[in-house]
Amino acid sequence: MNQSRRQRTALLVAMILWSGGGLLADTAVTQLNCTLDCALNLQLTWENNDAYSSIEILENGAVIVTLPGDSTSYSEPSAQAGSVYGVQPYCGAIASPLSECQATIPPINGLSCTRDCANSTIAMQWSNPVSYDEIHILANGVTVQSLDGGATSAVVDLSGATLFEVQPNCVAIPPPGAPAQPPRVGCSVGTLPIPVSDHLILDFDLGGSVDSSGQLEMALGDLGEPYSVITSLDEIPCGYVPGEGTIIWSLTGTFPDHTVMSAAHADLLVSHILMGGGVYHEGNDTWATDPPTVFFDYDGIGAVTDGNNSLSNLVGFDLLEGYQRQYQQDQAGNESTDQLSTTDTDLGGPDSRIAWQNVGQGVNYTAATFYVTDADLGNVFCQSFEIGGLTGGSLVPIVDDIIKGICPPPCIRVTNLLASQGSDGVITVTWTATGTLDWTSCDLIVTAPNGSTQIFSVTNFLGPVLYAPLTAGDYTFTIVPTCGTDEGNPMGVEITVKVPFMRGDTNLDGVINVADVIRMLTVLFGGPGFIGEQDGFECAGAADANGDQLNDVADAVYLLLHLFSNGDPPPPPHFECLIDDDDTALPCDNYDACP
Repeated sequence: MNQSRRQRTALLVAMILWSGGGLLADTAVTQLNCTLDCALNLQLTWENNDAYSSIEILENGAVIVTLPGDSTSYSEPSAQAGSVYGVQPYCGAIASPLSECQATIPPINGLSCTRDCANSTIAMQWSNPVSYDEIHILANGVTVQSLDGGATSAVVDLSGATLFEVQPNCVAIPPPGAPAQPPRVGCSVGTLPIPVSDHLILDFDLGGSVDSSGQLEMALGDLGEPYSVITSLDEIPCGYVPGEGTIIWSLTGTFPDHTVMSAAHADLLVSHILMGGGVYHEGNDTWATDPPTVFFDYDGIGAVTDGNNSLSNLVGFDLLEGYQRQYQQDQAGNESTDQLSTTDTDLGGPDSRIAWQNVGQGVNYTAATFYVTDADLGNVFCQSFEIGGLTGGSLVPIVDDIIKGICPPPCIRVTNLLASQGSDGVITVTWTATGTLDWTSCDLIVTAPNGSTQIFSVTNFLGPVLYAPLTAGDYTFTIVPTCGTDEGNPMGVEITVKVPFMRGDTNLDGVINVADVIRMLTVLFGGPGFIGEQDGFECAGAADANGDQLNDVADAVYLLLHLFSNGDPPPPPHFECLIDDDDTALPCDNYDACP
């Protein structure tokens, strides 16, 4: 081996030893950010994890500049839009791993939203990481303000919206390959009054394996019950009035992923109860461990023992009589479920009842109570475990029965509202009716595609109802039950309907004859006729006499052969008014000739 070769070998060994000794920059840079502004000025920033000797900056795989090893940023004016940039550290001749990112225009930072219910406004504040051309403020997806690109705040009218977003915009990004506009950033804020018999879910559970709010939302959805979910008392909808026929579902979770009931939280529940609103509360440490609150005077719970993790087999009593469920613990092996008891000394009256008990394995105790309060107060259901952890059967009937127990009077409820269209075009509307009092009447409000409404009132009305639409499109059917002067929760369902017709009846007079041929030819080749949505026909399906999904002269020929040469009749629907189930068939927007 000659001296030169020995020197190269020694150098290689030294480099390997250097690497093994931890001096080689064998780690990539971290926290790499590639940002553009609206002028396509590029800014790369990163953090170094070793003592590099040099750093290469690459664009789409090609080296564009070499920087000193201690560099942590690089900027470039008029960068190539859509390029992928890389940061390649070196220690001598040995490269560390390459880090890459695609340059994008970032969104705003640190958005905060503060609601002012008194003035019906929301104050929004944020910071801009780069310069923008303009900034749009959106409420429920609609632009309500357009601001200068340097703006960092806005005050917006609530106007019934619940989602407020900030959308930065770059006006003149040059194509091709222009990067996408920066994404929107938004906040959800409760703004709407809660309708009678709605449900307000206080989702204050901070985590764990059980998602009570999610399970409760699905159950309420299956029951057709409208609800709102908030994660902070600051989100309580503007216009909310304690009581008002509302049920509050207070979910505080299981230790350590729980929320201790605050004084404001307790005040909300108590004021709701005092005004006749129903309250459901769950929390495993609310009573035995957490500090006492004014809610304790209205929860219907007496002496409490700080329990253990034995909760596993639950048997229902009173309003939950007949239910038996297993329990999946939220903090398995580490739960201390409060063991409850009823009381007759709380301020809402003496009638507190057992609702759930843990039964079996020699460990029996009460885990939920149902408090039937005095007149004019709201009823209360409390339990020391998470409703989302119940297994062994559907949660829907349990939630339904709890609602029946704590729903504020008159507790008139519509559930399972359905609308379906038969082959004759008639829509059948059905629902399930519940309530503590008999209904005296019910309004069915039909909203047509053009926005017009019809109201049908029927005494002692429990459905179903049949409705024959005259025009196609999206219809909404809303049921509003009443009991005397009390109005229950309205519930609506939307359905896209088709209009029944007779194929060949082009002039919509209910008879198929030569006048229909004349109408076809008149519309197709000029002259006075219907000016509708499809080739001049109000019911293009009826004018499609041969069923080939076209309106042309072949339809007139087909109908003439049928009328005068014993030809085949038009395809169904022909001899009676029916809808065409073929989704590819020509539409029929309006047909009023059916008997």
